[in-house]
Amino acid sequence: MEIDTARILTANLLDRVSAASDGRTYRLDGAITQGELDALNLLAGRASVPVSPSEPRATQGLDHATSVTRTSETNSLAAVPIIGKAKLETAALVAEADPTVFACIDFGTAFSKAAVWKSDDSRPIPLDLEQAGSGTPGFTIPSSVYITGNSVFFGHRALEESRRENNPARERFDSPKQCLSIDDPDDIDRESVGVAIDPSQTFTRGDLLRLYLAYLTSCTAERMEAHGLSRHTQRRFAIPVWRGKQLESASSLLRRSLLEAQVIADSVDPEVWGKGISISFAKSLLNALPDLDAELIANSETVLDHVLEPMAAAAGLTDHVRNKKARVLVADIGAGTSDFGAYQFVLPAAGRARAHPFLNSESALKQAGNRLDEFLIRFIVERSGTPVGSDAAVRIAKFLMRDIRETKQTLFTVGSVFVSIPDFFDMTITRDEFSQDPHVTQFGRTIGGQIAKTIENAGAKNFTEDGVSTYAILTGGGAGLPMIRDLFNAPFPTSSGDVSLRLVDATPDWALDAGDDVLAIFPQLAVSSGGSSPDLIEVRSSVSDLTQAPRRVWGPRWT
Repeated sequence: MEIDTARILTANLLDRVSAASDGRTYRLDGAITQGELDALNLLAGRASVPVSPSEPRATQGLDHATSVTRTSETNSLAAVPIIGKAKLETAALVAEADPTVFACIDFGTAFSKAAVWKSDDSRPIPLDLEQAGSGTPGFTIPSSVYITGNSVFFGHRALEESRRENNPARERFDSPKQCLSIDDPDDIDRESVGVAIDPSQTFTRGDLLRLYLAYLTSCTAERMEAHGLSRHTQRRFAIPVWRGKQLESASSLLRRSLLEAQVIADSVDPEVWGKGISISFAKSLLNALPDLDAELIANSETVLDHVLEPMAAAAGLTDHVRNKKARVLVADIGAGTSDFGAYQFVLPAAGRARAHPFLNSESALKQAGNRLDEFLIRFIVERSGTPVGSDAAVRIAKFLMRDIRETKQTLFTVGSVFVSIPDFFDMTITRDEFSQDPHVTQFGRTIGGQIAKTIENAGAKNFTEDGVSTYAILTGGGAGLPMIRDLFNAPFPTSSGDVSLRLVDATPDWALDAGDDVLAIFPQLAVSSGGSSPDLIEVRSSVSDLTQAPRRVWGPRWT
C-alpha cells in the first residue's frame, strides 16, 4: 500500500469519528474495513501491506481511489493532505462486452431494480440488490441519499440514519430520478442542494444523482459477480416516455452518469457503501470525473442505449397473446411519473415480437405514487384534527414523510395501517376510507382522463374497429392500486365511441414459476427483467390510421 493511499483511507475513517455523549471521548460509526486497518498499521509503522496478485480489483478497497499498486513503503509521514481528485479505476470504459449477456437497470423514483439475462437461458435473473446493499434479501433498493455528520449514506442505510436522527430540520435526497424526469437536466449542477439536505453545502443535485447511481451500480456489479458474470456486463437502462429535448439531454446524461457510476463503483471498496462514505472522499471521486476520456465514454460497450419503460414492461404480453395483431395501451404507474403509450403489437406464433407506436400517443404525466404520498400525509393530518398549515401540521408532515412509502404500501397491501405520532396521536386508517378522499378520487380520474387522451391521440377508431383485439397492460409500483384497476371496469369515452380495454396480466411464464418473492412484486420488476431480454420487443416505425387499407401504388410493369 502506498503512503498516499493510506492517508486517504485514514482520512475516510476519521470522517466517521464523532464525539461521544460524555463530551470527553469519541466513537466510530460502523466497522473498519480491511483496507482501513492496513492503512492504520502502515501509518503506525507496524507493518507493510503486500497484495496478492489474485486479489480482485473490486475488493481492494478505497486505496483504489489513489493507486492500484501496493508496495511496502515505510516513508516518513507528513500531514494528511486535503483531497482534490481521487484516482479512478477506468477498466469499465475499455471492457469488451460479452454479446450473449444483457443487463438492464431500472433507476426508479422510489426504488431501483436490475436484472440480467443470458441468451441461452429461458428466463432472466432478477438481481437481489438489497443483499448487496444491506445484507438482507430483497430485489429493490430505496432511491434515497442522506447526509449527516461527515458521511453520505445510501439506500436503506439512508432511511435508517434519517430516522435515527429524527431531526425535523433535515431532509433526505429522495427520488433522485426527478432530476431527470421533472427538473431540467441541464440545471442539475448549477447550484448546491439546500442545507436541509446537505448541511455541508458540498454537493449539487447532479453530484448526489451520480453518487446514488454509483451505489446502485456497485450493488448491481456485486450481484452479477455472485452469479459468475462480469461486473462490466453490457447493460441497457430504462427511461420514461421523455420527448423532444428532454429525451435527448436526459437520456444522454443518464448514459454518461451510469458509466461514471461504474467507474466510481470500481474505485471504492463495496463494503464502504453500507457504512457510509465520507463527504471529502465522495467529493474527491466526483472531482475526478471531468478528467475521464470523452472518446472512451462515447465508445464504451458497458452501457448501451436506453429502452422505453412501457416496451420493457410489456415483454410478458408475448406469453399470453400470440399469433395475432393486437392494439395495446400500456400504463406504467411509477412513483414520480405515470407513462402511457398505445401500440400496434405484432405477436407471431414464434419469433421476435414487434411494436409500432401510434403516432403522438406516448406521454408522461407528472402525477404518480408520490402524489398519493402527499395525499396520505394530508389525510392523516386532517384526520388528527390538526389545522392544515399550522406549525404542528408541518412537524407532523415531516415526521410522516420519513416512512410514508412504507405506510402507503402497508395501507394498500393489508387494507389498514396504524399510525403513531409521539406526543400527538395514534390512529388506524383503512384503505377504503382513504380511497374515498376527494384528492384520491381526483387522482384516479386524472389517470383515467390520460388513458382516454392516449386512445384519442392514437386515433380512437383504431380501437373501435370491428374484429380488433384491444388490451391494456398496467405495470409499475402503482399497478395494483384499486382506483387504477377499477378504471377498466367501464369503457373510456372517445370521439369515435366508447373504447373497452381488456386488462391483461402481462406477468411472463417464467415469473409464475420463480417463487412468491418474485411474483409478489413482479410489477416492480417488470421493466428491469423485460429490458434485459436478448429478444427485446423490436420497436418499429410509428403508425396512425390502421383502419384504412394500404394504398396500392400502380407503376410500369417490367417484363
